[in-house]
Amino acid sequence: MWHDSQLRPIPILPIARMCGITLRNEAYVEVEGKCPYCRDRKYRMYLNTRLNTFYCHNCTMTGNGLTLYANFFLGNEDYKEAYRILTQDKIIGFQPQYQPSKQAVSQEPPVK
Repeated sequence: MWHDSQLRPIPILPIARMCGITLRNEAYVEVEGKCPYCRDRKYRMYLNTRLNTFYCHNCTMTGNGLTLYANFFLGNEDYKEAYRILTQDKIIGFQPQYQPSKQAVSQEPPVK
């Protein structure tokens, strides 16, 4: 079973680029894109780089990098599989969260 606290955020912009979404204003927190769901041509899809989410003001499609990847590359809503693939994919620059080994933890001095 997965818990939200165990999941790392998937960066939205590399996923959008992988999906071929045309972007503009990439230096901003909210990046504008052409929505691939409704085939928007006026940059009505907004990708929030802080929250790693997207929303199309034309068709109201919403989601995150995981949603986008699963829909485009897996053709379904298999988010566990999409997460597994993306966390192993070096293309998006995902860095696994550091997990100290049991040995390293046991060697730390006790807190007084």
